[in-house]
Formats: sequence, C-alpha cells, structure tokens
Amino acid sequence: MPKIINFEGLHGSGKTTQAKLLEFRLKSNGFNVEYICSADKPLSKYGMNFLKDCGTQTPETLFFLSLANNAAIQDRIKNYSGDIIILDRYIYTDIASTLAAKKDRNWIYDCLTPFILPDIAFLIDITSEEALQRKNGISSKLEKGYYQNTKTDNNFLEYQNMIKNAYSQICSYDKNLIKIDGSMNIQNIHSQILSHLEKIL
Repeated sequence: MPKIINFEGLHGSGKTTQAKLLEFRLKSNGFNVEYICSADKPLSKYGMNFLKDCGTQTPETLFFLSLANNAAIQDRIKNYSGDIIILDRYIYTDIASTLAAKKDRNWIYDCLTPFILPDIAFLIDITSEEALQRKNGISSKLEKGYYQNTKTDNNFLEYQNMIKNAYSQICSYDKNLIKIDGSMNIQNIHSQILSHLEKIL
C-alpha cells in the first residue's frame, strides 16, 4: 500500500499550493507520487450537477454524496503501485462538514469503517477572514454553505467559521490531523510539512 498524505483546510487556505509543492518535492527526490484532488474524483461533476439542480440537502445526504465520491477512488488507492498518494481533500472534509452540521461524531466515524484512512493529514489553518481576502472577496454557493439546509443566511465567513471549528474539534482527538499555521509564508509551511513527514517516509 502507498503512503497516503491528505491536505485539508478552508477554501482559500493554500492547501492546494502545499499539496502541489509537496508533489514536486517528492518526485524530485525519486518517489513515485500520484496527486488526486476533488476534480479528479469520478463523481464530483455529477454531485455538483445534482446540487445545482436540486438545491439544499440534509447533512446526511451531503455526507453520503461526498462519501460516495471518495468510495469511487478506493480501488485506485489500493491498486496504486507507487510510493505515495497525495489527496487534496478527502475523508476529513467529510467529517468536518458533517460535524459542523451538528451530526453525531460516533455515527460519522461508524460510516467511515470501509474507507482507507490517510497515514497523515495536514490542516492548513487560517481564519475565514483571511480565506475570503485571499479569494478577493469572491465565494461560491458551496463555500457559503448554500447546499447545507441547516444554514439559512449563506454567509461565507459564518459557514467557514463553522468548518474551522469542526476541524479544530477533530484535531483535539485525532493525532493524524496536524494543524499547520497557514498564515506563515509558503516555504515555512512547506518546511514544517517536510519535518512531520520524516516520521513516516
């Protein structure tokens, strides 16, 4: 089995920048690496089309839609013959968004039993205000929580704060999710990530 490295964070946190930077670094060092982002997953397009057509959904429906998308890449992970898979959003995204919707933690984790979990995950942690600034004040319906029917005002800052708090809750009990200060410069963040990876690579 390859080592699985997962990057998480608010929209605009810089997690994709760090995931791609790590991919380049590891490949330069001779590792065989595959990078998978949300757009690479087979059901992403269909899931977004469903939400655009049908509008807001229950937290459970959104959770299972996202789980189905991650289930669609399980064989790809199992059968990969290289060294490392980098996942730009994965299981922790599902956990955080569903915890933010006030769903039971034990129920969430029971649903994750069939999934391959990451060996290590990095939460690139910034404030929702900084995230919005990095996005030049522009946010999508998804980023505002529009499709989550427990939300009514569709406010980016409020919804992303809910997600941020959920991520922090996960970090308090799951030592595989490592919080990195995303306000640092890109190279300092990358250096911290490399330091943590020395333990598993």
